[in-house]
Amino acid sequence: MDTIQKIDTSAFFFINHLPHVWWSDFLGECFSGFGYAWIIWFLIGGILFLRKERKDHWFWVPLGIAAVLCYTLSEVLFKNIVMRSRPDMLLSTIIVGVIPKSFSFPSTHAVVAFAFAYLFSRKEVHWFWMYALAFLVCISRIYLGHHYPIDVIGGMLLGTVIGMVSILLDTALHKTKRIVVRYSSKNKGKRI
Repeated sequence: MDTIQKIDTSAFFFINHLPHVWWSDFLGECFSGFGYAWIIWFLIGGILFLRKERKDHWFWVPLGIAAVLCYTLSEVLFKNIVMRSRPDMLLSTIIVGVIPKSFSFPSTHAVVAFAFAYLFSRKEVHWFWMYALAFLVCISRIYLGHHYPIDVIGGMLLGTVIGMVSILLDTALHKTKRIVVRYSSKNKGKRI
C-alpha cells in the first residue's frame, strides 16, 4: 500500500508541478470546467440527439441515468465512504481555481467525463475521440492541484462502468416498453 501511495504522490507532483503559465492554467480550468459544469457533455449530447432524433427518441434516457448514477455513486456514496483528503491538505500543492470542499476519491469530474465519453462513443462509433477529451479533463484535475492520480483513475473506471450500466438499463427499459405496448395492443378492445 505504501508503494502505491508513493507512486501516486510522485505522479501527482510530476503533473501538478509542470510549468504553470497563464495559458496552461486557463486550459486546465477550461478542461476542468467541461467536467464539472456538465454543460459541455449535455451540449455534445444535444448535437448527437439532433443527428439521431429520428432513429432514437429515447436518447436522453441513458444520459439521465448516467448523470444520476455519477452524482449518487461518486459524491454521495464513495467520497463519504473513502473520505480521502484533497492533495492541498497534505502536500505542497500548486492550486489553481477554487478549492473543492468535498473529499478527493473518486474524482467526480473523471466519473462524469468517462461515463459520457462511453455513452457518446456507443452512439457514434467514430466519436471515439471523446475519450481524449475525457482524459484531458482528468489530467486537468491533477494539474490544477485538486486530485491525486488514483482519484482520477478510480473515477475513470467508475465512469466507464456507469456508462455500461446506463446502456444496460436503457436496453431493459426499451424491452419493457415494447412488451407493454405489445400487450396493450393485443388487449385493445377486450374486457379485462
